[in-house]
Amino acid sequence: MRIYKRAFTLVELLVVITIIGIIMGLSLPALNAARESARILQCKNHLNQLGKGCLTHNAEQLTLPTGGWGWHFAGAPSRGFRELQPGGWLYNVLPYIDNRTLHDMPGPERCMTPVPEFHCPSKRKPIRYPFSPGDSTMMLPDQGLKSLKSCGISEIARTDYAGNAGTRADPDVAGTASGWDDLHQYARAGNKTTVVALRNFWKGKWNTITDTTGCFCAGAGQTTHAISEQDGASNTIMIGERHVNPDEYYTGAASDDDQGWDQGYDRDTIRWGGSDEKLLSMGNGDLNYTPERINIAKAYFTRQNLSKNYWIPIQDKAGYTSPSRWGSPHGDSINFCMADGAVRSVSYGVDPFLFYCLCNYKDAQSIPSNTFKE
Repeated sequence: MRIYKRAFTLVELLVVITIIGIIMGLSLPALNAARESARILQCKNHLNQLGKGCLTHNAEQLTLPTGGWGWHFAGAPSRGFRELQPGGWLYNVLPYIDNRTLHDMPGPERCMTPVPEFHCPSKRKPIRYPFSPGDSTMMLPDQGLKSLKSCGISEIARTDYAGNAGTRADPDVAGTASGWDDLHQYARAGNKTTVVALRNFWKGKWNTITDTTGCFCAGAGQTTHAISEQDGASNTIMIGERHVNPDEYYTGAASDDDQGWDQGYDRDTIRWGGSDEKLLSMGNGDLNYTPERINIAKAYFTRQNLSKNYWIPIQDKAGYTSPSRWGSPHGDSINFCMADGAVRSVSYGVDPFLFYCLCNYKDAQSIPSNTFKE
């Protein structure tokens, strides 16, 4: 007696393959969503670590990290944590996130070292990126003001996070060639005379410690006490994700992503929530947020004026570069660490005026709890 073994027919095999394809098609979006949720959680954890580091810095140094001197300069281990320190807030927070070894490392090697906590895993990896420096970019004060270019550096480490410098945007803090010359002169010295000269220099410039409305400023460090006394630390952004054109994630060609994390006050490490000088005609030292000026800001920061609102956060958008803007690769919201250390999410649809207020701790405006995304 013969026994016939039944085999799959071609039709049955095609049906099975089709069913497997449907199941995979249904499960992949859920799997991708789960992966993105994990990346968002990791992004928030990085912001939490940076926030805690800044607050520990404030506790030990009595100020938040200085914003540094500008894009001409990298950090200098011998220059401490105050006016004489040319490096920016990310450089100065290193010892307070258990990374003093990197803080004290020689400049060229340090500038090329990626820091995982400085990156959003949804955006890009903590690796080295192409660097095409000019002769006067990211100079090393501890090495005779040698530039990274003269050291033969062609790759550099970057960051996806920025410190909030408030609503008085002016990235080119030194202003003129003579201003950079002055800073170069101060960078070569390290004595009491230099400290006095630097204090006078920054008093005459925008975004000084007495003039800033954010958590970080050029040439000095803000205090959490000053922030808490006015709007409150829980209502003031300290650190957040910064917009970068996705086309330029890996090129270093964008003007706001051409330097590294180890630099002073610049668009690569700092972002703003407005420009009061242009919007409200507020000059240096003028911090009078009158009801009339607040109404002007409200009128400007409306959904109807979105084409003009270069300060509100948006999702990273291919083909679009906005050098002073907050932004994120995440689907519907952006993550921030507030000045009290809490990490909160804000929708891209946030009321533009309320976001302006979140970046300004001196505006005396209340922030509704529903501004934040749960």
